[in-house]
Parts: sequence; C-alpha cells; structure tokens
Amino acid sequence: MIVIGGYGFHTLIALKGKPLSRWVGKFFISTSYKKNMHQTLYPHDESGDGSGVEIPQSRKHAATKKLLKSSIEILLAFAISWPILAYAEDDQATQVGRYSITDAKPTTEQANILHTRVTVTFPPSVTDVSEAIDYLLRPYGYLVSSPKGADPRRAILLSLPLPKVHRELGPLTLKDALETLAGPSWLLVEDPIRRLVSFELCRRQK
Repeated sequence: MIVIGGYGFHTLIALKGKPLSRWVGKFFISTSYKKNMHQTLYPHDESGDGSGVEIPQSRKHAATKKLLKSSIEILLAFAISWPILAYAEDDQATQVGRYSITDAKPTTEQANILHTRVTVTFPPSVTDVSEAIDYLLRPYGYLVSSPKGADPRRAILLSLPLPKVHRELGPLTLKDALETLAGPSWLLVEDPIRRLVSFELCRRQK
C-alpha cells in the first residue's frame, strides 16, 4: 500500500487489489472525519447531531475551508502517487520507501551470471590466458571445465600468454570478457547446470 501524510490524518491512496475510489469514499464517510467536521461546526454541542444549534457564518467558512483543504490534500496525494499506482496491482511489487515501489524480481545479472557487467585489471601474477580466465570467473562461481571431454585443442588457447591489450577489460559483460580473452577463433560453451565454461574451435577454423 501507499500512505500519504495529511492534515491530521493519513490518506490511504492504494491497496493492492482494491480500487482507489473505495478508499477515498471511506475517508469522506469515516466516523473520525465526520466527528472532526462536527466539532468544527458545533464546538459546544453535546447532542452529537447539531440539532437546534445555530451555526455562525464564520464557523461555516472555517468548516468549508477545512473541507476544501482536506479534499485538495487527497487530490495532491493521488497525483504524487499516480506514477507508481500501476505497481500496486503487481504481485511482485514491494514497497521500498514511503513513495517508492520496486519489482521483487532478480536483476538480469542475478538471473544470468554471464551477463554481469565487469571491469577488471589483471595483476602482474596473471601471465597467460588460463590464469586470466580463472581470475575473471572466480568471484562468480564459475570454473573452466576439466580437459576430459573438452576440445583437445583448447590447451593451445589456455597456454597462450595474456596480451598486453587484454590486461584491462571493461566495462563489458562477463560473457564478452571471456570471448575477448579467447578471440574470434573460439566459441564459448557454457554448462549452466554445473556452472562450467569451455571453449571449442569454431568450425571455420577446423
């Protein structure tokens, strides 16, 4: 729900699954609101209904002004919250602030780790492509698959020295960084179940 502070009250602007008009209507007919207006009109009336009490003109103006102010506050609150009302109907929506709602869904990077944007500078201890790939994958839970079952020529790629131009990469996705390290002659292969990556020689290079 979204709650907007007002003049001595809180206006319920939206509640998931229920129309706004229902809550605005409830505000106008609420007991507390009627009582508030009654006290403005009849401050010395103990009957509770205003019967037989003459209302001074100044008090009528005060009541009208108070009603107008309350109505304006409701309209302003509605206008402020309108851009985020659409999220109130979303089962995945979560309120993260007084006036803010966000989707309770994983980010693109969380759903697909290889799409994580990275910026990396390899330390001097990283000297070849194999070490660079291991360094790049380490924070993300991925590993290079074992040589068993892999393209036998992959060892050639992994043993190559790391080019100077590749010592600093990014910002780019993790997938693009791996493909950059491997070069255009190699195809990146992913095993998302076991979180493994490997490289196969492109067909045109075979």
